[in-house]
Amino acid sequence: MFKKAFTLAEILITIGIIGVVAAFTIPVLVNNIANKENITHLKKSYAVLANIVQRAQVDNEAFNYWYLVDNDSEKTTFAFNRYVKPYMNIIKSCADGESGCWTQSYELNGTAVGNANGVGSNIHSFVLSDGVNIVMNIYSSQSDLDKFGIKDNKLMPFIGFYVDVNGMKAPNTFGKDIFAFVLTHKGLVPAGIDYDDEESDCNKESTGYMCAAQVMQTDSISY
Repeated sequence: MFKKAFTLAEILITIGIIGVVAAFTIPVLVNNIANKENITHLKKSYAVLANIVQRAQVDNEAFNYWYLVDNDSEKTTFAFNRYVKPYMNIIKSCADGESGCWTQSYELNGTAVGNANGVGSNIHSFVLSDGVNIVMNIYSSQSDLDKFGIKDNKLMPFIGFYVDVNGMKAPNTFGKDIFAFVLTHKGLVPAGIDYDDEESDCNKESTGYMCAAQVMQTDSISY
């Protein structure tokens, strides 16, 4: 006795169902893989930066003696050349206004921030050998600390680092592949370290500047 074969219509329906399921599940899987990679790169970038600022202070002096000046691109570049560049494998360096070390970035709510030269003004940006892009800026106000979710910092001015952990690749968004770190009297700390979930801007309706601490603590990008 012959078994009943599937009709063409049944085969087409089955293929259609598989296609619908794949359309929903594959993007989720791809996104989950990308998130895990970005979390790994985030932790690595933090470790690298924390190590270099510690070494720079051992070889020179404590960073509060680094003659940091806010709103002065030449002083930012000077600080970069003396305290950062000698300790990192940098393949490209961009002074304020120069392109090639950053790309247009976005806040977590989708708002464009900065431009193709970086985030902020009077900055210095650079690209590491592993493709990570970093913007370095000097700040000197409490409002700047608030933006990074830092309450406990006894030293001004301070250095902020924006790190795009997968370089020029999308999504170039804070809280997804761009994270911030701040050099304080406690050393390098992830943005958002002093803010709880209710205070943090790490949500889809806000900027995402404070997401570094949350992602490192939870090992998850789930907002």
